[in-house]
Amino acid sequence: MTTNELIEQVNNSVGSIFTKEDVIALLNQVTAEKTSNLLLNDLSAKSIAEDIAMRASNRFDEYNIVNSDDIELSIGYNNKIEIDCANIDEDALAELILDAAEAIIEDVLENLKANQIVLS
Repeated sequence: MTTNELIEQVNNSVGSIFTKEDVIALLNQVTAEKTSNLLLNDLSAKSIAEDIAMRASNRFDEYNIVNSDDIELSIGYNNKIEIDCANIDEDALAELILDAAEAIIEDVLENLKANQIVLS
């Protein structure tokens, strides 16, 4: 039975010491808590790290983390190209990771807001 069906049954029932509005508010609160728990349980450290990595890799080129003009290459065994030296802009890398993490937080907050869930 869905929450809406329960609310409809409460609306159609005879009143008691609790008002119909009290019961409906309680049902809505239980539903919100279940949704909140599902959303928060989905936010494991591993899933967050994977999401940050995915979002960061999709935007890696936008941040000029490695200047391709400064990479030193050599030809190794079996004529394979090897990278000898590549300078990484640590500030740009940190900014990329921070932007990806902020995007995840914004998505979670929007999802919570869309489901009318308030974290206390």
